[in-house]
Amino acid sequence: MKMDVKRISLFVLFGFLLTGCSRELIKSQLPEEYPVLPESQIISPADSAAVYEKLISEELKEAENYYALGVEANLNGEWAEAQSNFEQALDILANLNLDEEIHSVNIDKYNRLLREIASDYKITLLSLGVLDSQSSISAFLQKFEDVENFQKLKDSVKVVIDFPEITTYDMPIEWNERVENSILYLQTIAREAFIQYLSRSGKYIDMIREILKQKNLPLDLAYLPLIESGFNPKARSWANAVGMWQFIPSTGRIYGLKSNWWYDEKRDFVKSTYAACDYLSKLYNQFDSWHLALAAYNCGEGGLSRAIKKSGTNNFWELNLRRQTYDYVPLYIAATIIAKNPEKYGFEVEYEKPLAFDTVIVDKPVDLKTIAEILNVSVKEIRELNPELLRDVTPPQYPSYRLRVPAGTKESFAQKYAELPAKKLYSMHKVRKGETVSGIAKRYGVSPFSVIQANSLSRRYTIYPGQYLKIPGYGRSNLSQKKTLTTSRDKTNKVLLSENRAKNEYQTYRVKPGDTLIRIAKKFKTAVSTLEKINDLNRRELIKAGDRLKIPSGESYQIYRVKPGDTLIRIAKKFETTVSTLEKINGLKRKDLIKVGDKLKIPARNQEKEWQELVVHKVKKGETLWGIANFFKVPLEKLLEWNSLSNPSYIRAGDRIKIFKNR
Repeated sequence: MKMDVKRISLFVLFGFLLTGCSRELIKSQLPEEYPVLPESQIISPADSAAVYEKLISEELKEAENYYALGVEANLNGEWAEAQSNFEQALDILANLNLDEEIHSVNIDKYNRLLREIASDYKITLLSLGVLDSQSSISAFLQKFEDVENFQKLKDSVKVVIDFPEITTYDMPIEWNERVENSILYLQTIAREAFIQYLSRSGKYIDMIREILKQKNLPLDLAYLPLIESGFNPKARSWANAVGMWQFIPSTGRIYGLKSNWWYDEKRDFVKSTYAACDYLSKLYNQFDSWHLALAAYNCGEGGLSRAIKKSGTNNFWELNLRRQTYDYVPLYIAATIIAKNPEKYGFEVEYEKPLAFDTVIVDKPVDLKTIAEILNVSVKEIRELNPELLRDVTPPQYPSYRLRVPAGTKESFAQKYAELPAKKLYSMHKVRKGETVSGIAKRYGVSPFSVIQANSLSRRYTIYPGQYLKIPGYGRSNLSQKKTLTTSRDKTNKVLLSENRAKNEYQTYRVKPGDTLIRIAKKFKTAVSTLEKINDLNRRELIKAGDRLKIPSGESYQIYRVKPGDTLIRIAKKFETTVSTLEKINGLKRKDLIKVGDKLKIPARNQEKEWQELVVHKVKKGETLWGIANFFKVPLEKLLEWNSLSNPSYIRAGDRIKIFKNR
């Protein structure tokens, strides 16, 4: 799917254009994302813009915090931890709606941060070696771009890369060096991730083939999601392409995929498949070649047309294309070849069962937890059938919404649904001292802008203790529900940052206003990944004041794998501990030697309490360490200590300096 900097949704633009219109006009123009109460008033365009800019700044700050943690993990060689933090930063950025004209204050900062993350993430991926089964589709594609010597890779492994001549295809299958390299990549570096994608395909591929058959399209197009999303309906790329078929917002709207605060049809595995079929048909009719149609699906019609004109040929294999599109078609061909004959290429796949469901019509909002209780199934099962729902509730102002329920439960649901009251979509929150609109919105899992809109807050949107705010939408308490997804952080805990503790050695912490997982982790000298694991949380899930978290207590360790050139002295210096401490906790004697590959327990670092907020500063041309220390109001000797520098004069433009700011 075409990848570019995302554009803000039309509903935000419309919200900014609304002025003192009549109530009927407001209702007709206001998007569904922000329902209007009878007594609500719409704030002015100027107020909306100013407020939204501030909220975006707060989100960018959170993304910067995760980015800084990723850079620090890179510096320490903790590649899986770095990947997890970079993914979280990108996830925050992907959920921001920015427009270059409307958000001029933050767009440069957003674009700069996105470039910085992409640059440092590439270092992480280059260092990771192979991908694990939980790697995102963005990492899967980037890692393929990073492979420089396929012949060296081929010589190092024994794999089958012969063309399976007995297999039949209804898409044009080329066999050349680029396809062979793609097969080799899937068999080696991306093996675990690709097995996961193949396994997940079992849930959807029959449904996709049926729709392709209806649209009179080649059935082998059903394998395209293997390299688009890994058959994950909730997948989101670094460039804000969403869903199993990776539609960007603008293309999704063209092909009828709606989205707002309540739902995103780009994540609907049925609707998005129909949209993808229509788009692919259009591209094939335009370029009269499936190879070109697939290339255009990746880079856009305009980009491909320019490449054809510039190259003077319409033969895909001879076109001068950007790297991702250059790789896209051979990678699809390789994925299709393996998917149709996995055993031949050394893959043993246990396919997940096809999703089976009925469809029911709902005319009033109802939350997924209630639906699950009615049907005596898990909330996870209802979510899986309806991945387009963003708030765990069916959308308001959407007559005849088609909800999927497990097969065979349609009649049972219909009998009890009629008796249910409509879900209350507003609740009241009493403001406490120190609370902010953004913080309150996060705790309820709703948009800060929707809180501002529902409460008719002014430009400064000052709130006071004791004040009551309407909270629109349905925000679930993430700690009260069982989490089911697995993130790369789980793998991190198992491999690089697994912590050895006695059973039940946890203390309980009650979340306070303004708390975030980053702040809590720093306060208790642990990792965000650890808090997520022991509290069964998933990436980007929200905590709110009053939630209770388990906090590790007692001695805690991370596991470090010895690298070439490591000594106990170097490792102790790197992790700000002592050689004697390492010897003691690892049962080593003074003369014992360590070797590459050994795993050492490393005590959790005691970061100084007065320096709690990590900032990574990229040195600009002409900057000095003295100037940086003065700008951030920290002692020069601290900068030298934090960055293991002995000479304050030896910094260069492009270096990254770690700074622990005083809160």
